[in-house]
Amino acid sequence: MNAKPIAEELPQQDSSMEVEQDNAAPGAWEITKGSRHKPTDDDQPEELSAEQQDEKTLEALNEMTSIMEELENDKTRYDLHVRLIELLQQVPMDDELDRARAQMHEIYPLSESMWLDWINDTKEKEDSEEREEKLLWLYEEANRDYFSIPIWNSFVDRVLEKFDNKFDDPEKVQAAREDLSRAARATEHHISQGQQIWSKYIEFETKVLKPFDSEESMQQELDPKQVERVKQLYRNRLDVLHTSAEETFNNFSTFNTTFDNANYEENMLQANKLYAKTQKAIEVRDQYELQLKQTNNALSTFYEYIEYERQTNDRFSLNNTRNLYERAVTIYCTDVGLWDNYITFLLERARFPVILEAISRRAVRNCPWSGALWAHYARSLEANNKDKAEVLEIFTKASAVEVLLTSLEDLVNLYLAKCDYLRRQVDWSNPREEDIVDLRLAFEEAFVYLHEKHPKTPDPYFRIERYYAFVENTLLDSEEKAREIWETRVIKKLGRSAEAWLAYIDFERSCGHLDKCQTLYKRAIVRNLDDPQRFTMAWLSFAREAGNLDMLQDTLVKVKSKENAIVHQWQEQAAEMEVASKAEEQKLIKQKKQKAQHRLKNKAKQKQKRDQEENDSQASKSEETTKEESQAKEPEDTVREDDDGFKMPAPVKRKASASNDSGITSPVAKRTRIDDLEEEQSSEDRGEASSSNRGRVLGRGGRGRGRGRGRLGLGFSAKKNTKEEPKEAGPSLPSESKPKSQDDFRAMLLGKK
Repeated sequence: MNAKPIAEELPQQDSSMEVEQDNAAPGAWEITKGSRHKPTDDDQPEELSAEQQDEKTLEALNEMTSIMEELENDKTRYDLHVRLIELLQQVPMDDELDRARAQMHEIYPLSESMWLDWINDTKEKEDSEEREEKLLWLYEEANRDYFSIPIWNSFVDRVLEKFDNKFDDPEKVQAAREDLSRAARATEHHISQGQQIWSKYIEFETKVLKPFDSEESMQQELDPKQVERVKQLYRNRLDVLHTSAEETFNNFSTFNTTFDNANYEENMLQANKLYAKTQKAIEVRDQYELQLKQTNNALSTFYEYIEYERQTNDRFSLNNTRNLYERAVTIYCTDVGLWDNYITFLLERARFPVILEAISRRAVRNCPWSGALWAHYARSLEANNKDKAEVLEIFTKASAVEVLLTSLEDLVNLYLAKCDYLRRQVDWSNPREEDIVDLRLAFEEAFVYLHEKHPKTPDPYFRIERYYAFVENTLLDSEEKAREIWETRVIKKLGRSAEAWLAYIDFERSCGHLDKCQTLYKRAIVRNLDDPQRFTMAWLSFAREAGNLDMLQDTLVKVKSKENAIVHQWQEQAAEMEVASKAEEQKLIKQKKQKAQHRLKNKAKQKQKRDQEENDSQASKSEETTKEESQAKEPEDTVREDDDGFKMPAPVKRKASASNDSGITSPVAKRTRIDDLEEEQSSEDRGEASSSNRGRVLGRGGRGRGRGRGRLGLGFSAKKNTKEEPKEAGPSLPSESKPKSQDDFRAMLLGKK
């Protein structure tokens, strides 16, 4: 397995995401694409007038002043750094913009887009040696923050632009070759995008063989070393896992046809062996690459892919696993667990101090609140043989991160690492007093931070206290100091912890003080321990292993008494729980009853409301009906006239008696032929007929009962009613008195018959 690519320090992975945070707090960063929105031609804002532009600039200046004052008080405000850079990009203040970017870069990694903005702004400045040095520094720093294919592409384009096809200048060719080779090595293990850089590099090396497409160039003798160099580059590329392996193989075939056709078969046979293995490995990994696309680079998919590489463990697994971690940390840059797993993987498979230092440095820049990552960083510096002052400076920087101190676990991890480092710096065969003092001060400093930041929540595992007691007792031969640590630092704060008491007793037993062990057991047994069963079992084991008969019997008595007390306590707790359970059941039953009564009341109210609405509706309909009937029963005040112009009073509608109302309907007066017959009579007859007509009521067809003075009224309709009328109650005319003709009817009506 070729370990050379791993041994080199590779910059971090592709970063198309930006991390934004507030006060560097865990979970407060937001991942966003790019540092700022770059408008296209379609969404360019309208041009502002000079007055509007001045007003906008003034607002930006006021806001910048406020942000600068806040950053003076707290330089860890990530969001303020980003906002300040955005504002400075709106005003012509290039020097201030560079300072703001550099100030942010000292604390946090810049996103890919922010680095590209900085690089492009520098390119626009006047050409000078100072500008070239700054560009080189920007590319170096950008690639330390994140592994970005776009940034490497920009670097390669800059190298080729600076080279300017000066193939006749060997020094420039060599300088360009070194830069392009470095870019190709840094990106070669990116399985899908590394080909972009390598293609530009191999194109450059091929042009060195034939820089110009001219007859003179074609007739020029080829350099055998350069031909072999290009062939070796192709073979190396075919031996690296990349998705464009088929394209590389075909290009190599074309190169051999053009520049080394005599050895075509031999060259392609060697290349085919490499290509076949690479292509087979690519086919197996294609499914995982597809899953990453389908899940939008989900972290769980990355872990599944990494687990596959761990189990496969072929010659491609090491580099591809690192590549996967780089791709993952680019997206999930604030995931402490991911960085920790990445560093642990390198410790297991590629423990190179240079790489570990670079990865750990990037980890703490992305997650400054993690004590575990700061510990990794300090250990990597120690492994890289850095000075003691430089390593201790790492712990000083970490302890200045306020967010880290608020986490008990991170604080403990940080100071355990510091105490570890200082203990390893002591030559225990001949210790120096200065080193001993530094070690003790580190433990005391840890206690100060723990008491200040977490006064009510001590470390339940008392890791730093146990460690300090071990150092004092075992390494410094200070038994009393160790006992003091156990009493004041552990038991005083964790008096209910069975684990703390047992650890203290183990310390005394290791010192050979069995009587003190028995005393500690008696002190602890009266406490309300969190795990009394484990404690009593440990005490019985100690009495059997190290005690005499009296000690064992005393222990049995104490343990039995404690067990009875525990059983009694459990019984009381069970009874209380039962009472509480019954009370809760009664409460639930009462609530159910109340809910049922409430539902019944609501239903009754709803029914009452519906009944009221129905009654109101019926009353309304009844009122309307009564009104219509009263309007229909109003007497007509209109007066009719006969043909001679004499006014005839309208028939008076009389109320029927109670005994006759049921079968009588009020007729409507109509003008019939009888009125025409009456005009032929004499004035006497007319007067008599008029008096007779006052009691007559004409119906709309059929018969009807008269309503006045018991007289009989007959109705006559000019239109024959074909429908049989129902029989009405009341007296009827005798058959012989019924008119036979119109004349008879008229005579009967006038009283002459």
